[in-house]
Parts: sequence; structure tokens; C-alpha cells
Amino acid sequence: KRYGCRYIGSAGTLMLALTPFVFFHSTIAYANLPMAFYYTASVIYLYQFFQDNNRAFLILSSILVGVGYWTRPDGLIWLFPNLAVLIIYALRRKQWLEPILYLGPILAFFVPWSTLTKYINHWSSPYLGYALKSIRQLFTLDIEISRMQGILHYFYQQIQDYSIWGYVWPFFFFILILYSTRIRKYSYLLALIGLDILILFFIFYTAPETNNMGLNWWLRTG
Repeated sequence: KRYGCRYIGSAGTLMLALTPFVFFHSTIAYANLPMAFYYTASVIYLYQFFQDNNRAFLILSSILVGVGYWTRPDGLIWLFPNLAVLIIYALRRKQWLEPILYLGPILAFFVPWSTLTKYINHWSSPYLGYALKSIRQLFTLDIEISRMQGILHYFYQQIQDYSIWGYVWPFFFFILILYSTRIRKYSYLLALIGLDILILFFIFYTAPETNNMGLNWWLRTG
């Protein structure tokens, strides 16, 4: 609505609400949809900061990433695309304080929640261990090719099957083609989208295969 008009904003919201995959997840108790909401909102506010250089939007984006960390065990990993693009922005503008400001509200959520779960509830997410193991595999080139092929096939099915995402993917690629001559103007937003896809791929790659929950189970439910 801010960049177009209220009719375009309303039409986009309606299309997203009627997307089969999103609609289905709004009817179940999974944390996927709230996490998607918090993170997407954080990206919108971060992009608004890139446009206006208004730190209020930077703080809002940081708070939403922090809330997202509470929502899912892998929530903190979504900080990295935002922080990476923000650091590039800060280097180009020579505004060194912005990345530090961005981390402040996130730590206000991260520190008490981590302390509560580890020292009071005596529970910690195993996700960090799986993530570090996968990073080590990537750096040592000890990559599970069959696993990567399975994830790529899953992404291909997601794009191809209209009963899952409706017309979101064709519309997305159409918009990319339409704005291909203005890539420089939207470079920060495109960088965020590209890094988000890589992070999503990484999350699936690090999914543990325990308790009869193999890769296919994680792909179906994640």
C-alpha cells in the first residue's frame, strides 16, 4: 500500500490470503505461519529503512526478528540475511552504528529466552548442533548430493504445483522480468529474497533424520 495504492495493496493481500498453502497453514497449530508473518514484516520494515533511512523502521524490523526467534527453534537463523544486507548498506553509507542498533532489540529477546529454556526448563534446541555440522560439511566439501537433489526436487514441485502455491510463483517471476531494468533500484530487496531462498535451502539440508522423521517428513511439514 505504501509503494502502490490501496487497491494494489488490497489485491495483493487477498491473493496471499487465498494461496492454498498459506490458507492451509492458517488452520493448523504449526508455528510456520506466525514465523513467516514476523519475518516477512521484518523484511518490509528493513527495506523501508533502506528507502527512508529512518531508524524507527530499523528498530521495528529488529523487534520482529526477535519475536520470530521465540516462534521457532530455527528462528535466529533468519537474522543473518537481514544482517548481511544491512552491513552492506552500512558499508556503502558509512553508517557503522546501524548493525549494532539492529542487534540490540534482538538480544533483548534472545538472552532471557535462552536463559529460561536452558537453565530453568532444562531444554535446548538441537538445531544449532545440526546447523554447525552442516556448515562443517559445506566447508570440507563433504556434501550429501542425494540430499541436495531431494531438496531441489521439492522446490521444483512447489513451483510447478498450482494446488500448493496457486499463482504466486508465476506472478513473482513475471514481476522480476517486468522490473529487470530496475534491478539496481531494488538491489537490497532482491539480495534479501536471494539470501532467504538460500537460508530456506540450508534449513532443509540441516533437518535431522531422527525418530523416523527423515528429509521427506521435514519437507512435507516445513
